[in-house]
Amino acid sequence: EAGERRAAAEAARLAEEELRRDEAERLARESEERLAREAEERRLAEEAASRAERLAAEAEEAARRAEEELRLAEEASRRAEEERLARAEQDCRREEAERLAREAGERRAAAEARREEAERSAREAEERRRAEEERLAQETEERRLAEEAASRAERLAAEAEEAARRAEEELRLAEEASRRAEEERLARAEQERRRDEAERLAREAGERRAAAEARRKEAERSAREAEERRRAESDEKRKKEAARGRSAEKTSANDESQSKKRKDLARSTAAVAKAWRGEGEVPGARQILRFKGVELPFRWCPPGTFRMGSPADEPGRDDLETLRKTTLTRGFWLLETPTTQAMWRAALGENPSAFQLDGARDAERKSPVENVSWFDCVHYVAAMNASGVAPDGWRFALPTEAQWEYACRAGTNGPVNVRGASLEEAAYFRDNSGGRPRSVGGKKANAWGFFDMLGNVWEFCADCFAPISAEPASDPTGPAGGSQAARAARGGGWRSGAEFRRSASRIGVDPTSRAHYYGARLALVRVAESTQETPPAASR
Repeated sequence: EAGERRAAAEAARLAEEELRRDEAERLARESEERLAREAEERRLAEEAASRAERLAAEAEEAARRAEEELRLAEEASRRAEEERLARAEQDCRREEAERLAREAGERRAAAEARREEAERSAREAEERRRAEEERLAQETEERRLAEEAASRAERLAAEAEEAARRAEEELRLAEEASRRAEEERLARAEQERRRDEAERLAREAGERRAAAEARRKEAERSAREAEERRRAESDEKRKKEAARGRSAEKTSANDESQSKKRKDLARSTAAVAKAWRGEGEVPGARQILRFKGVELPFRWCPPGTFRMGSPADEPGRDDLETLRKTTLTRGFWLLETPTTQAMWRAALGENPSAFQLDGARDAERKSPVENVSWFDCVHYVAAMNASGVAPDGWRFALPTEAQWEYACRAGTNGPVNVRGASLEEAAYFRDNSGGRPRSVGGKKANAWGFFDMLGNVWEFCADCFAPISAEPASDPTGPAGGSQAARAARGGGWRSGAEFRRSASRIGVDPTSRAHYYGARLALVRVAESTQETPPAASR
């Protein structure tokens, strides 16, 4: 019956895992379809905005042409009026000259003059009539041309107004499409958060079942060990009697060996203490701590001054990345890679990551820990400090934003922190991560030997998240905030876009929020510098 119950439980577990896999595949397909729809909507919105801009430009050009034609019509009308006045003046002068000639002719020959005067008067009357008819015809033509120009100008102005109205309508539709896309993006983000929460609850339920099974096995193992200890104690009593005689002979030899070991340990301790103080060390000097079989490689960051934030023309820049001169007066050590799952398990005895290989402890040594909150990271720091593994005079802490960006840049000023490397060569992000966090150290290190400062997982900092002042600062620690204030995260994650893969990129995260792209990186600071907050009991 116990075997049947175990078989039934195993079958139920397999069925439940199959259902979870089917649900995960369905959610993945829906996510891909939503992403495709979102991309199509963005493309349509961009095309609508482009058409609106093109129509607005055409409307402006039509209005300009209408104004130019109206100006030309007014200029033509003015020139016609000036020509008419000039012709009238010429007619008056010509008439005066002819009158004087007629008077002279009248004095020479009155009779001939009268006849010629009569003929001339007839000719002049005919000429004036023809000139007047031509002038009236010309003025009529000029008025017609002016009216046609004005009509064309009005028509072009009406067309420009219609084009502007269409452009405004297209712009309104584009804004509406953009607003709908933003609403759908927020809805998807909320659905994703709920899905992540459901996955976390499912994992916690599985972990509780595994823990109950482990406790049962532990009880059986304890019973076996107790029986073995009882037998061993019985054997040990017999051996002690025989060993007492031999121990006296070895006492003198052991004393001499212990004295030599104490001298060697004193010399070694002095050398290690000097190395960890960073005296004479160049940027990126390496030291390794070992804790429960796990190596923690640290790199040295000396005191210095750097340009924190990003310039206004940096692609992908956010308004919260104010550029300022920042000075760090004290050196510190920073973990060479993001905190791994093995490092986390060594301190807290568990692995909270959403992406882990069952039973593969070697993989934990290279996989970054994720699915942790800022409060979880603070507890991890406290556990590491309680372990006593930190060198004398130093304490573990989360780095400040200034310390993190100083180590990330390693003397660079651009968006990518590895000189001569592309973003693909320096970071894991949405386009090259394969849809999951990757092993640490898989991309190029920066000049000081730090891996994955950009990409893979977002790394929590000690600071509360707030706008940065442009005033120069020395050893900034961020603004004061309550236990629930948003905390700064830096570096970007495996599912983020390239705009977040920059040395200055920063976001604010709820300190209780867990996600499979949030992680951490340990720092070692001098004891007086550690100001890490302890989270309230409810958050633990």
